Amino acid sequence: MRLIVTVVVVALVAALGFGGGYCYKAKHPTPQADPEDYAVENTMNALTYLHYLDKGQTSDLRKLLNVNLDDHLTHIRRYQGANKNSEFLKVEIRTLNAVAVYWNEHPPFKSKEFQPTESNASWYPEWQEIIKKNQELLSWAQDQCAETPSLKCDDRP
Repeated sequence: MRLIVTVVVVALVAALGFGGGYCYKAKHPTPQADPEDYAVENTMNALTYLHYLDKGQTSDLRKLLNVNLDDHLTHIRRYQGANKNSEFLKVEIRTLNAVAVYWNEHPPFKSKEFQPTESNASWYPEWQEIIKKNQELLSWAQDQCAETPSLKCDDRP
C-alpha cells in the first residue's frame, strides 16, 4: 500500500512539475520566440496580400496593410531607442513621418469592420489605446521633422 501511495505522489508531483513548466514556458517565451512569431505573422500577411491582389480586392488589401502598419508601429514603440545609430534614427523619423502623412490623407480604421461591436468588446478599448499611442508616435515624428530641417523629411515615403 505504501508503495502505491509513493508512486501516486511521485507521479502527481511530476505531473504538476511538468504542467507548471509548460505554463511558465507559455507565459515566458524564449528570446527567439518573439522574432519567430513575428516572422510567421509577416509571412501570413504576405500570403494574404497576394490573395487580395490576385482577386483584385484592393480595398481589403488597404485595410490589411493599415492593420499591419499599426502592428509595426506598436513594435517600433516597444523597442524604440534600442538602436542608438543616429542614421537609423533619421530613417525611422522620416519613415514614421511618411506614415503620418499617408494616414492623414487616408485615415485608417474608419470602416464598419473597425467599429465597436459585441464580439470585439473585450479587446476593442485596448486596441483603441494602442492606436492612440501609435498616433502619438507619428505626431512625435512629425514634430521632429518640423523642428529639424536637416532630417530632410518630405511628405512621401
